[in-house]
Amino acid sequence: QKRASSNPRQYNSSRNNHNRNYEPRGHSQSMEEIKRVQLSLPVYKHKQEIKDKVMNNAITLIVGETGSGKTTQIPQYLLEWELISPSSRIVCTQPRTVAAIGVAERVAEEQGQSKVGDGKVGYHI
Repeated sequence: QKRASSNPRQYNSSRNNHNRNYEPRGHSQSMEEIKRVQLSLPVYKHKQEIKDKVMNNAITLIVGETGSGKTTQIPQYLLEWELISPSSRIVCTQPRTVAAIGVAERVAEEQGQSKVGDGKVGYHI
């Protein structure tokens, strides 16, 4: 996930040298359903603790079960906090192209963005 002060760009694989906007896959969830899911994720219980650790340490390593919300929720928590300036970049790494695209699509949807690359959320392969 990539956040930039200006229009974030999204890139397709380096094998395809062109930019492209992707519509989120599947049907879009309502904001109420998204919020319900966010609040039910295990990482939500640790939101303040994560904030405190990030604020008080140069490096913070967060380990959790698959599906706990580490990748999709923590970057969004950082966006909410006043210590993050508009020019800050929050970066999430993923081992596979399809995972990077999927995470970016999910976070963009949760942020109310219609397409990846049209707002705060983008990706780079």
